[in-house]
Amino acid sequence: MVMVVKAADKHAVVLPRLFRVFLRDCLARGYTGWMTHVRQDNPAQAKLLRIARRTGAIVFPYVITCVGGRLNQAARY
Repeated sequence: MVMVVKAADKHAVVLPRLFRVFLRDCLARGYTGWMTHVRQDNPAQAKLLRIARRTGAIVFPYVITCVGGRLNQAARY
């Protein structure tokens, strides 16, 4: 389960690297999936939802959307 990850504007560039390390670590530990909650009405989180869809995530269409997918597919990005 991926919880809230937030960075100050000047430090936002570290987030993609953080997620890549997270994905490699999860794969090394044998995990096969991920899940998080996303608010579709928040522009930044809506962008994350589009990325999740692109990686083949399963999307449950509620106000607070829960998304999840296979780690090996997400690690390709």
